[in-house]
Amino acid sequence: FGIAEAQLVALFMESAAWGVQIVTVTICISTLLGTSRKLKRPLNVPLVAYAIVLFGLGTLDIAFAVYRNIQAFIYYEGEGGAAVIFNQLSDYVTVLRNVWKLLAILVADSALIYRCWVIYGRNLAYIVPSTLLWMACFATAAVDTYYTSTLKEATGVTGAKKVEHFFNVFLVCEVVLNIITTAMILYRIHNIHRASARYFYNSSGSTILGSRLQWPELSRILVESAMIYTLVNIIVLIVNFAHNNAVYPASDIDLQVAGIQFDLILIRLGRGIAAEHVEAQTKSAAMQIHLRSL
Repeated sequence: FGIAEAQLVALFMESAAWGVQIVTVTICISTLLGTSRKLKRPLNVPLVAYAIVLFGLGTLDIAFAVYRNIQAFIYYEGEGGAAVIFNQLSDYVTVLRNVWKLLAILVADSALIYRCWVIYGRNLAYIVPSTLLWMACFATAAVDTYYTSTLKEATGVTGAKKVEHFFNVFLVCEVVLNIITTAMILYRIHNIHRASARYFYNSSGSTILGSRLQWPELSRILVESAMIYTLVNIIVLIVNFAHNNAVYPASDIDLQVAGIQFDLILIRLGRGIAAEHVEAQTKSAAMQIHLRSL
C-alpha cells in the first residue's frame, strides 16, 4: 500500500465523510436556531461555535488535500512520481494539514470533556484525569508540529522516526483520554436511562425494562458517548504503530468523524432528548409522584 495510493484512498474517504458532515452540521445549526426561537431563549453560542470550528477545520483539510493531490498527480512530472510530493513532510501544505488534524482532535476532545462535565452535573472533579491528558495531548501536538515543519528528510509520516514518536505519544494520550471519558459518559447515560425507565414504567403501571439493551438506549449510548469517534481513534493508533500507510485515510476520516459525532450530540441537545434532559424529566416526574402520594 504505497503512499500515493493511500493518499488517493484518503481523499475519497474524507470527501464522503465531509459530505456527511455538511448534512449533520446543517441539521445541527438549524435545530439549535429553531429551538432558540421556539423557546425564546438565547442561542447557546459555545456549542454552535464548536460545530462551526470543527466543520471549518474539516473543510480546510479537504481543500488542502485536493490541492496536494493535484500537485502530485497533475503538476509534478519529475522522477519518482506522486510519491515524491507526498514524501515532502515539511512542505507547508503537509504541515498545515497536520495542524488542522491536531487542532480538530484537540477541539473534539475538549468538547467530549465538556460533555462529560455537563453529564456529571458540572462537577469538575470528574474531568480532572481527562483534562490532564488533554494538556499532555496539546504539548505533544506542539512538539510534533515543530519537528514536522523543520524536518528536511524526504519521507512520509511512517518514515519520520522523531515525528512518529511524538505522534504516537499524542495518539496514546488521546485514545486513553477518549476511553476514560467515554466510559464515564457511558456509565452515566446508562444509569440515567435505567432510572428514567424505572420511574416512567412504574408510574404508568407497566413492568420495568429487562436488563437487555433496547434500541433507543443503544442509539443514545452510541451517539452521546462519542463511542464511534473513540473507535476511529483506536484504529488510527493501531495502523500508525504498524507503520502502515493506511494511517493517511484513517486519520483523515478521524478528522471528519470528530465533527459528525459532535453534530449528532448537539442535534439531540437541541431537540431536548439528550441524557441531561431525560434526567431532568425523571427528577420532575419523581417529585410529582412523591407530592401526589403525600
